[in-house]
Amino acid sequence: MQTILKNALAWLQDWNHITQIIAIVGFLISIYNLTISVMTQRKNFDIRIYGIKSYKDVTFLNIGVENKSRLAIAITQITLIYGDERIPCTAVPTLVCTNTLREGNSVISVKQTFSSPLPLTVSGMTAQSALVLFENMKELPADEATFLTVEVCTNRGRPVRMKLELPVDWAFQRKVP
Repeated sequence: MQTILKNALAWLQDWNHITQIIAIVGFLISIYNLTISVMTQRKNFDIRIYGIKSYKDVTFLNIGVENKSRLAIAITQITLIYGDERIPCTAVPTLVCTNTLREGNSVISVKQTFSSPLPLTVSGMTAQSALVLFENMKELPADEATFLTVEVCTNRGRPVRMKLELPVDWAFQRKVP
């Protein structure tokens, strides 16, 4: 055992060997940092549906977008894929509903709700909610549907196809304004 220790100490006394060990440790640390950097800066986001309203030929989704990356991401288009049909969302703010508060014959307040404009920019490591409007649909989602398939286009790479879970009992509230 002592001879192994003596040989190791003799080997380490050569400065070239110490330099090689430092170089190898530095290389391993840089590989680790590169891996961490790629993992935290890649396109990594999640979308959840919090509410859905669907009537006539219009469907609008109240969604939450969570950006798990350190870099900001901009959602430039959301396309609903329903059967063979691809329905892009309305990119400009559109009036979705108007609530009027009255007292007797006088109007106290009017609240107008608009759909969210695109692109929807979400900073790194944050979340944001949005109201996404799909117009001119030939067919509305069935009452027993539990998932919607969407294709999300971003400023960072190819479109991502996602299967989003619908809220529980969404069909009971779908036609309530």
